[in-house]
Amino acid sequence: MKRRLLLLLTVTAMVGGCFTACGNSATVNEPEQKTEVQEESQKSEAKDEVGNPYLGTWAITSVEIDGAKLSVKEAESMGYDYYDDYFIIFKEEGKAVVLQNGYSDIVDWSENNGWLKIDNDAAEYQDGVISLEYYGDKVFMERISDSQDLSEVMEMTGENEREITLEATNDYVEVSNFDLSQLALSDGELSGDLSYTIHITQNYIDTYSDYENIEIYLSFYDENGNILGDSYVYSYPEYEREYTAEDSDSVLLWCDKEAAEVRIDKIVISK
Repeated sequence: MKRRLLLLLTVTAMVGGCFTACGNSATVNEPEQKTEVQEESQKSEAKDEVGNPYLGTWAITSVEIDGAKLSVKEAESMGYDYYDDYFIIFKEEGKAVVLQNGYSDIVDWSENNGWLKIDNDAAEYQDGVISLEYYGDKVFMERISDSQDLSEVMEMTGENEREITLEATNDYVEVSNFDLSQLALSDGELSGDLSYTIHITQNYIDTYSDYENIEIYLSFYDENGNILGDSYVYSYPEYEREYTAEDSDSVLLWCDKEAAEVRIDKIVISK
């Protein structure tokens, strides 16, 4: 009898413990629903953990022209040659550097739910790509570097080589046969057209074909070898091949003697 009572008490205790445990489980509160503010805060914290997706240097990788999406190379082959020299460097504290055609400008930028405001222009960020309007076309930019240093970016992109200085004697541009006969001296001013022969070598075509401007810096001397002053003339490559041509440009310098000789100081080529 005592054994049966002990067994009954044991079973009763086990059943009661089960009901208690089940009751506790049933009364656990459901997880609290996150508010929109909390979700945005968590997204912001997650963004900070993996790094700001905007900071760094961005370049155009493709463009949409007349509804067709083209790579920058394809666009260049069609005559759209102004997409490969546009960069945006997103810096901290809401500042950005826009680098275009070798010139830079500091502007403000901000972000709101994937939409960017860069100076006064709107752009959209999605899946690692920024899209915006540029020269009336839609362009797509991708981050090419984490660097926010302008000098590093200019060196990396070659933008600091938009102007190259060559020696007077070089393997790329040869200038000779200066004709001073059209220069006239009047009231302390020597002016007129200076004619010369220019030879664009194959080395220039192979190395600097995208450099479209040639500035020839000159010094003028009298018959005794005394320097009278300096000036420069412009020339523009006409063909995508080696050639020799006659060219001329106007010069002006202040002096009181006729020029008997002209010498090349340097030649600067630029994009």
